This record gives sequence, structure tokens and C-alpha cells, in this order.
Amino acid sequence: MEDHPSYQTLEPFLLSSPTYAGPLFIVYNDLTLSQKWHTVTPLAMQSSDIASSSNPTGTRPFLMAYRKEEERPRVIVPISLSESLSPKWFRTHFSTLLSNPSYLSAFPSHSSTASESTAPGVEGETDPPVMYTAIVGKDSSVVYYRVAKGIEKPHDVPE
Repeated sequence: MEDHPSYQTLEPFLLSSPTYAGPLFIVYNDLTLSQKWHTVTPLAMQSSDIASSSNPTGTRPFLMAYRKEEERPRVIVPISLSESLSPKWFRTHFSTLLSNPSYLSAFPSHSSTASESTAPGVEGETDPPVMYTAIVGKDSSVVYYRVAKGIEKPHDVPE
């Protein structure tokens, strides 16, 4: 892994959060090399709520990336297939994400003081906070899911 070109970019995150090193490395390379996303930036969210026996520092890497240059950035959280997800997991990660300075600078409308109203149509300024979970399988395949905070009306369902 150390010989791979993306290792230099990911090294601080791989070393500080070894629990998430595999999924982070695979998802970063999938987005940059296979999916051809633009400006994929590794960042970290930190919270005592995320701390566990396998992650005592409470640091969790995530990626902020642009699918297309003219679009708003998207937040991707790499997850191992063996990691347990629950409503509490999503609440914890959304609250940690919503207090992250990098996230807030990219999405000022999602600060805790802004309203969280939803708007029909495409993802935009007034949509609720969204994260993409990137679940990495044993064979290194990646499945992406779009998860919104709260209940969101599907954009592709006619009224």
C-alpha cells in the first residue's frame, strides 16, 4: 500500500485511524481512478461519540469530493462491510459532520443555525444534510448509498 501513488495523500488518515484504513484507501482510489471524480479530499471528523475500543481517538476519516466540477461537493463516509450501522450510528455521524469546519465551509446552509427545510428538485442549498456511505465488501467492491438527515421526499417520484 505504501508504494501506491495515493498513499502520500492518505497517509495521515491511514495512520491515525487504522480501523478505517482499508475502506478509506479503496474508496478514495475508486472515486479518483475508476469513477473519475474531481478534487477528492480526505478529511477527519472527531467526536467522543465515535470513540470505541477499536477507535479510541474518536477520529473518523471521510472524503469530500466533486462528482463533476460544477456540482457541489459530496461527503462520502467509507465503511467496512463488517461495521454495524444503526439509527444511532447515523445520528452520531450526522451531528459530528454538521459540526465539522470543513463541512460547514462547503455547506453553510447546513449549519446548526440554518433551517433544515427540504425543497423538491435537485440537491441544493435548502436540501437537508446528505452523506454517502461507501460500503466496501470483502472483494473490495464498493456500493454507495445516499443518506439524508431526517425524512426526505424522493426527488425522482412524480407528485
